Amino acid sequence: MIDIDSSILIQAANFLLMWFILNQLLFKPIRGIIKKRGEVMAGQLEAINGFTGSAAKKLADYEAVLTQARAAGMSTREELKAQAQAAEQELLGAAQQEASAKLGAARSEIAAQAKAASDALKGQVRAMAEKATAKILG
Repeated sequence: MIDIDSSILIQAANFLLMWFILNQLLFKPIRGIIKKRGEVMAGQLEAINGFTGSAAKKLADYEAVLTQARAAGMSTREELKAQAQAAEQELLGAAQQEASAKLGAARSEIAAQAKAASDALKGQVRAMAEKATAKILG
């Protein structure tokens, strides 16, 4: 059981003296260190948030530039494709005209050769008919 006597005053004075000494030597410096650490962490958190915002902005800018580059590439591709198709049509038209001209020339040459052959045969028909009739009539 606890006895209340004159030693309680000495114990109270000892407690208050120890509390004051510990407060001055231990608790205040630890509280100061904890407070500084909290301030440093808050500063670092603010810096992290700033870096995160900056990174997000840079990423959005990068994606915008990438989208523009893709659109420009697609437009250039479509332009080149249209130019290639026009060149192809031009080459096909020229080739078709050349083939048509060669075909016309070949047809006229064949017609001329057929007429010449026909004229040659017409000239020989009379002679052959006479030979055939001479053989038949004896």
